[in-house]
Amino acid sequence: MNRLAPLIVVSLLITASIAQEQLDPEVEQWLSRIERALTESQQRLLAERLVVIRVPMYDLLEDYQANEISADETYKGHQVELAGKIAEVGTERGLYMILEPLYRPHPLAVRCGFVRGKRDELAALQQGQTVTIQGELRFKRESIIQINNCSLIGL
Repeated sequence: MNRLAPLIVVSLLITASIAQEQLDPEVEQWLSRIERALTESQQRLLAERLVVIRVPMYDLLEDYQANEISADETYKGHQVELAGKIAEVGTERGLYMILEPLYRPHPLAVRCGFVRGKRDELAALQQGQTVTIQGELRFKRESIIQINNCSLIGL
């Protein structure tokens, strides 16, 4: 099965929800066929990836510092949304932003990876500015928690 099918399904469902309209009967039929073609584990994985975990950044960092295995089970591979203070914006190995907690220092930080099309948006940001991001948490390495495919949700 095409690996993009779940993304197409999600895109169509979200588009229909936003427009609050009924789907065209042909599209509904097509979605139904795709849904039947997905295995139970694929459906579960798709549902997990649609859930956005909103977490205070300090809590996320504390969870990883206390028990990385447990934190991975909770966050890894999921969409997370968090607010932080910009420590750095750069281009080494792709567009990125390093975020620190808003109110208290912490030995860990978050590195948000962005797609190339976000360059102008990132260029307008400044160190110390507070932002809210959303993206897929990928891994923790040393003192950095990596979140990919980030989007700025709020400034």
